[in-house]
Amino acid sequence: MKKLSISLITLTFIACQSSEQKVQTRYEINIDSISKALPELEQIRYIPLETIDSSLIGDVDKILYQDNKFYILDKVGKKILIFDQDGKNIQIIHQVGQGPGEYLEPCDMDIDKKGNIYVSDWGNQSIITYKNGNPNDYEVLKIGQYFLDFAMTEKYIYLSNVVQENSFKISLALWDKEKGVIRVLKNNERIAGDKLAYRAKHYFYRSENSITYYERFYPDIYQIDKDTINYYINLLTKKIPTPKELEEWSQGTPTEQMMKSMQYVGDISSCYETEKYIFITIQGMPPGYGIINKENNQTYYIPAHKYKNIPNGGAIATTGKEFISYMTPTEDNIQQILSSVTDAEKQLQIKSLDEESNPILVLFSYK
Repeated sequence: MKKLSISLITLTFIACQSSEQKVQTRYEINIDSISKALPELEQIRYIPLETIDSSLIGDVDKILYQDNKFYILDKVGKKILIFDQDGKNIQIIHQVGQGPGEYLEPCDMDIDKKGNIYVSDWGNQSIITYKNGNPNDYEVLKIGQYFLDFAMTEKYIYLSNVVQENSFKISLALWDKEKGVIRVLKNNERIAGDKLAYRAKHYFYRSENSITYYERFYPDIYQIDKDTINYYINLLTKKIPTPKELEEWSQGTPTEQMMKSMQYVGDISSCYETEKYIFITIQGMPPGYGIINKENNQTYYIPAHKYKNIPNGGAIATTGKEFISYMTPTEDNIQQILSSVTDAEKQLQIKSLDEESNPILVLFSYK
C-alpha cells in the first residue's frame, strides 16, 4: 500500500483525477457484479437500549464504541447518550445553550482513546472537548468555518465538506492543532454535486484508531492512520457520474433526480472494519453492501434488499470484532428477532418492547 504524506496527498488531491499517475490501492471491490454467495455469519447479538424518559433517542445519527460503551449522537434531541455493553444508559450529555461549554447545533462527534468526547457545533463553528466525558471540564476550539463532520487524530483535526461562499467548496481540510490553522487538502472539483441531496450522514468512519474517508461521487475510499492518508479501497464500477452528468442530474426536478439516481452510485454511507472484514454501504438505487475479507482479499457485493439478515443501513459502527447496526422495535422487527433468539431472558426483554422504545442494537460478525 502506498502511503502519502500530508504534503504529497495535497498535490495528489489537487491533481486531476484522470491523471496518468497510477495509484496503487490496497483493496478493490467490483460493485457492478452481484455475488452469488456471501461470507457466513458467525453470530448476531441483540442489545435493546434502555428506555427511560431522559434516555429517549429521537434519531440515531452516529454510533461510536469504546471501552465497552456505546456512544450515540442524537442530533434531533441535541444530545449524546452513553450505554454500557448491556444497553443500560449510564450518561447523557445535553449541553444546549449559548453559555460556556454549551452548543447550539451538534453536528458530529468523535472520541479518542483517552475517553475525551468531541462535539462539533455548527452554530458556533467550533469543536468542544469534554475531557474524560465530563461536561463540566471542557475546552472550546474555534475553527471559524462551517463543516459537516470531522475526525480527530494525534496532530490534526480532519474536516469534510467545509463551507465557503455559501457552498461546500472544500471537500477535505485539516486543522493543525499545534499551529491553530486550517489547511485545504482537496477542493470540491464537482461543485454541481452540492445541489444533490446528501445520502450519507457522515463521510468519516472510525474503526477504533483507524479512520476511513469518502468523497462523494468518486471511486476511492481513503484511510487516515497515524496522521497520514492512504489510498485504501477502489470501487470498481461504471456508475460514478462525470462532472457533466452531475450537472445534468442536479438540474432535474425531484422526480427526475430520483430516476437519474438509479444510474449512479450516489454516496458511500459507511465503511467500517473488524479484525477480518470490511463492510461498505453503497447508496445507489438500490442501496448495496460491499464486504471484503482482509485475510484472503475475497470480495462480495449484494443489493441491501436481498440481504435479510442485516438491518437496512448495514454496518454503521464497529466494536473491532463485530459490526454494529440497529433496528427500531416495530412488531415485525420484534418477531424477526424473537425467531432467532434462544435465550429465555433475552426473549422476555425483547417481548417487553414496543414502538415507543429505544432502538435495538444489532451486533454481527462473519466467520
